[in-house]
Amino acid sequence: MVSYQWWCPHERLPRSLQREASRPQAASRPIPGFLLLIASILLRSYVVQLFLRESLLRSQLDSPSILPFLGIHVPPLGLPVIVTPWLQKGTIIQFLTSVDSPGSHRRRLLFEVAEGVAYLHENGFIHGEILGENVLIDDDMHAQLAGFNSLDVESTKTFGKAEETLIVQVREEIKWTGSLRWMAPEKLFGDAPTRTYETDVFGFGRLCLEVFTMKIPYFDQSDASMLLKVMGGELPLRPSTHDGQGTLIPDEWWTLMLRCWETDPSARPTMEDIVSTLKGGLFEVELSR
Repeated sequence: MVSYQWWCPHERLPRSLQREASRPQAASRPIPGFLLLIASILLRSYVVQLFLRESLLRSQLDSPSILPFLGIHVPPLGLPVIVTPWLQKGTIIQFLTSVDSPGSHRRRLLFEVAEGVAYLHENGFIHGEILGENVLIDDDMHAQLAGFNSLDVESTKTFGKAEETLIVQVREEIKWTGSLRWMAPEKLFGDAPTRTYETDVFGFGRLCLEVFTMKIPYFDQSDASMLLKVMGGELPLRPSTHDGQGTLIPDEWWTLMLRCWETDPSARPTMEDIVSTLKGGLFEVELSR
């Protein structure tokens, strides 16, 4: 029996809408019921419009390293959802935790993720949130990228001018969505666009660290402490034989991570460069598909 999962990428509304929704109303000036109804209809129309545009983009992806898009479901009430296959082996971290020899899978799975991100970039897409939770493992033990949370500027070439304006506006509203510990510093502290190819490369480096250590970046720090360290240019610690963090990171992989974490985005390798590098004999990646 085939099973599916429904996933709504717009559970977090744009900040301007969140502010409006949370703004207290004076008790002496209640909002008429018909205005609330109209506002609710307009809001749902806004979200559905954006969702359908994103779904059109998502349906064009065709790569073994990308979670397949099966369709969408729009209920009479509530928000629409994307329909994808249900992968019972879970995320990459869940999978590696469940197998007897995780070391035999790490390099191969990271290579498959790199291929998936390179495929996105080659076709004008940006993922935007590369981390362990968004890498799923299929029944054949291969990696598939999921977690596409928003449209990106590069992909707007699919639409006309009116749609481009809407997409850019929405992306500015959701600039601060994402997972802090995998974010590039220019996104955390600068005025850079919400997502770029370079921020994806940075996120891939953080994912490599997560997969080798089986821990989130800066696992021993609070979010506030982590932000201070990133602001000061302090990198996550490399596991050693003395700290008991888990698998040691080979020199070639640590060097690759450092390249991905360059402060200057233009100094980072492209995902195409990373795929070519991982194919080299030094990395000992077993190419299985």
